[in-house]
Amino acid sequence: VINEDTFVVVCDEYFTEITNNKIQIRSPFTTTDFYVSPEMLKIERLPSVVHFKTSYFSLGCLLLLFLSTREELYKEYLNDKDVSTLIDGLDGRPIKGTKLYWTILRCLDEVAENRSIILI
Repeated sequence: VINEDTFVVVCDEYFTEITNNKIQIRSPFTTTDFYVSPEMLKIERLPSVVHFKTSYFSLGCLLLLFLSTREELYKEYLNDKDVSTLIDGLDGRPIKGTKLYWTILRCLDEVAENRSIILI
C-alpha cells in the first residue's frame, strides 16, 4: 500500500525472462512510470535489452527518496542525466557512512553490471 488511493500488486504475469543477465524491454514507458536508470534513458527503439540490474537502480532511487527531504531530486537527475545528482542527495544525510548508505551507492552505480544490493 502506497497511500489510500494507490497500492502495488506483484504479479508474475508481468515478469520477464532473464537471458545472459539481460531483460528485454518490449513496451514503451515514460520517466514517470518508474525510477529510470541511465541505460533505460538511452533506449531509442523497442524491443531493446538492458542488464537485469537496471532494477537495482530503481531500488536505490526509492531508498534515497524515502530518506531525502528533496522531492525534486529525481527530476533533477532526469534533467541533467547525471547520477551524481542523486548521489549528492545523500550528502548531509545522517546515514552517511552506514551500511545503508553504501548499499544505496552500489545500487546507483552508473554501470549496471557493477550494481549490487548486498546489505550485511
